[in-house]
Amino acid sequence: MKAYKLYQVDAFTETRFGGNPCAVVMEADSLTSEEMQKIKGNKN
Repeated sequence: MKAYKLYQVDAFTETRFGGNPCAVVMEADSLTSEEMQKIKGNKN
Protein backbone atom coordinates (compact mmCIF):
# COMPACT_ATOMS: atom_id res chain seq x y z
CA MET A 1 0.00 0.00 0.00
CA LYS A 2 1.18 3.52 -0.78
CA ALA A 3 2.19 5.71 2.18
CA TYR A 4 -0.37 8.34 3.19
CA LYS A 5 -0.13 11.22 5.63
CA LEU A 6 -2.57 10.70 8.47
CA TYR A 7 -3.92 13.31 10.86
CA GLN A 8 -5.71 12.60 14.12
CA VAL A 9 -8.58 14.90 15.01
CA ASP A 10 -9.87 14.86 18.58
CA ALA A 11 -13.58 15.66 18.27
CA PHE A 12 -15.91 16.90 21.01
CA THR A 13 -13.12 18.11 23.31
CA GLU A 14 -10.75 20.96 23.97
CA THR A 15 -8.20 18.56 25.51
CA ARG A 16 -5.47 17.03 23.36
CA PHE A 17 -5.97 13.26 22.99
CA GLY A 18 -9.38 13.55 24.65
CA GLY A 19 -12.86 13.15 23.19
CA ASN A 20 -13.40 10.96 20.13
CA PRO A 21 -10.31 10.39 17.97
CA CYS A 22 -10.78 10.35 14.22
CA ALA A 23 -8.14 9.50 11.61
CA VAL A 24 -8.16 11.83 8.61
CA VAL A 25 -6.29 10.81 5.45
CA MET A 26 -5.83 13.52 2.84
CA GLU A 27 -5.86 12.76 -0.91
CA ALA A 28 -6.96 9.18 -0.33
CA ASP A 29 -9.50 8.86 -3.14
CA SER A 30 -7.66 5.83 -4.52
CA LEU A 31 -7.88 3.80 -1.28
CA THR A 32 -9.82 0.57 -1.55
CA SER A 33 -12.36 -0.45 1.10
CA GLU A 34 -9.89 -3.06 2.34
CA GLU A 35 -7.14 -0.46 2.75
CA MET A 36 -9.53 1.86 4.62
CA GLN A 37 -10.40 -0.99 6.99
CA LYS A 38 -6.69 -1.65 7.62
CA ILE A 39 -6.16 2.01 8.54
CA LYS A 40 -9.24 1.93 10.80
CA GLY A 41 -8.03 -1.23 12.52
CA ASN A 42 -4.64 0.30 13.12
CA LYS A 43 -6.11 3.44 14.73
CA ASN A 44 -8.69 1.73 16.98
